[in-house]
Amino acid sequence: MLVPRQEGWNPKSEERLAELLQWEYGGLGLREFRGQILPHLKPQDHLEPLLNLWERTRREQVRAVIELPPRHAKTTTGLISLAWRIKRDPALKFAYATYGDDLSLKGARAVRRMAIASGVTLVSDGGA
Repeated sequence: MLVPRQEGWNPKSEERLAELLQWEYGGLGLREFRGQILPHLKPQDHLEPLLNLWERTRREQVRAVIELPPRHAKTTTGLISLAWRIKRDPALKFAYATYGDDLSLKGARAVRRMAIASGVTLVSDGGA
């Protein structure tokens, strides 16, 4: 990366800038992450608005209601997206909840497995 030299600018500053740019713009996008973690899932056009919604969560607070018929990959997309957010923003806290304890625990475990498979180191939480 070529950066004009300025007073106070040094190789450590350039390294830090590269780190910040990688954090903000680098890494896998959600679609690439999805293809890497679950390569057997084919891209589906009806999920594009949902993927766009999840990508917006990196830049702004998002409140949404997702309505799709049963078996249209809402949960799977949400779980993959949570794992992606954990990979992209590991300092933040995330939670997964649904209408039943068993389903919530199953989903949280799936997110943990995907995050770990992508290279994230997680601490034990005692349950999920």
